[in-house]
Amino acid sequence: MSGKEHKIFIVDDHPVFRRGIRQLLELTADIKLVGEAADGDTGLGGIVATHPDLVLLDLRLREKSGLETLRRIRAQWPEIKVVILTVSDAEEDLTEALREGAVGYLLKDMEPEELLQGVRHALKGEIILSQRLRSALGRVLNDTGRDGQERKNVLSRRECEIVAVVAQGKTNKMIAQLLGITEETVKVHMKRILRRTRLRNRVELAVWAKEQSRLGARHT
Repeated sequence: MSGKEHKIFIVDDHPVFRRGIRQLLELTADIKLVGEAADGDTGLGGIVATHPDLVLLDLRLREKSGLETLRRIRAQWPEIKVVILTVSDAEEDLTEALREGAVGYLLKDMEPEELLQGVRHALKGEIILSQRLRSALGRVLNDTGRDGQERKNVLSRRECEIVAVVAQGKTNKMIAQLLGITEETVKVHMKRILRRTRLRNRVELAVWAKEQSRLGARHT
């Protein structure tokens, strides 16, 4: 990562957990915790004051729900990345959060080093999911069987190349560099790919692509 100090805000109603995150980030030179809140409304006010690069957001809040807070953040500050950090591994929570614009979904039982690595990847524009949740999302997206094959069949060769790189979590800029095309061309392809595959966003596309890659490796 660059020498820039990235700003993080956390919204979680457990003070002990917030303290743990604060202590973890105090050990880093490139990431700074600029604020924290125990509920959605206070969190939104804190985001106005600090304008962080990334928000760590719990789904289970006492007042405004985490999903409602996520919607408000994405509506008011689309440039701010939001990563869900929760105890819930329910498929409906996972898919709803990603469809509302979260760039990642992590579980609180992960190791501190994994959490820190995930935050750094998200700050670079990559998509992050706890490992054990990827297959769950794949099931919801009908990744296997005829539906998955039909999605593959509607894509051109270039679009398949782009999907393969998206599966690696690469940003549009990285994809452009790897394939020798402009970033604007990548954006055009991405819109077309999402429309043809009937997937809602980049996160769903990346998970679907990873699952297709895994299935292809299994059958070779």
